[in-house]
Amino acid sequence: SALFGARPLMTYPESNQTPKPPSQRRNLLEERLLSTMVMIDQEIISRELDNHNFIFTSALNNQLFEFLRSPENTAPSPELRDSLNHLKFKGELLKDFTNDLAGEYLTCKKELEKVCIKEELIRLGDKIKEKEKAGDTPEVTAKLASFNNLSRRLKELEKIN
Repeated sequence: SALFGARPLMTYPESNQTPKPPSQRRNLLEERLLSTMVMIDQEIISRELDNHNFIFTSALNNQLFEFLRSPENTAPSPELRDSLNHLKFKGELLKDFTNDLAGEYLTCKKELEKVCIKEELIRLGDKIKEKEKAGDTPEVTAKLASFNNLSRRLKELEKIN
């Protein structure tokens, strides 16, 4: 069952099952975020990514994110170059459809962060149940604190237009 009425986007199964793949929406948000990062000023990226709560679903997206996030990004590795060119192309197309790439970046960042927090809340909820069954009160307390912090952050993000 989902927490706060949200439909789980990625489930964290019992130990003998494999996780479900990320949703199409999440994949689109990741790609859109990276495409806008290629096109906007580094200052906006640095300012807005001081405190973020998201994890990318693929190692490549994470590498691209870390490269684009770095203010002193040097020449990309050959592995990243093709992906960066692809993102730049998508960013150019996006620029034709929106007047505010920085605003699009901020929206994607917020929405991706909300998706990631919801997934983490589901995972933490499962861990809390597991620790309660095992009678591990200190772990339950610690996980509940994390759960509450993430819940507060999610509420903050949902208040932002």
